Amino acid sequence: MVVPLPPEGFVCGTVLADEHTPLKASLEKRQAHEDAYVQVRSPGPRETAAHAGAVLYSAETLLENDGRRSGDVQWEVVCILASATENEPMDPLTMARNYLEKPGGTFADYSARDFAEAIWYWRRRVGAGE
Repeated sequence: MVVPLPPEGFVCGTVLADEHTPLKASLEKRQAHEDAYVQVRSPGPRETAAHAGAVLYSAETLLENDGRRSGDVQWEVVCILASATENEPMDPLTMARNYLEKPGGTFADYSARDFAEAIWYWRRRVGAGE
């Protein structure tokens, strides 16, 4: 579940790349038990946040994949998202991890169009950072 937040004060974690954008690629893992992937980053400038939201997971979802809960509440904030556009599609690699039920993924059934729209959106965006 995503709870909308006012975007003021938030920054995006993305850089809109062009032919002059410096890029750095590295092989990363989110957690030790997950598969490695290529992560591409740029030092900036970050995109302006036009939308923000708090992502909440239910207690049941948090326990999937040998997960943990931080307390005895029914919902927990797992991340805050800030994006340049409304309804930003999920990163295609995250979608694939979920769809294929890879370690760290939570199954979701995506259409070919969902994947195509996500790939098209993310074709020029990279993570902000060194």
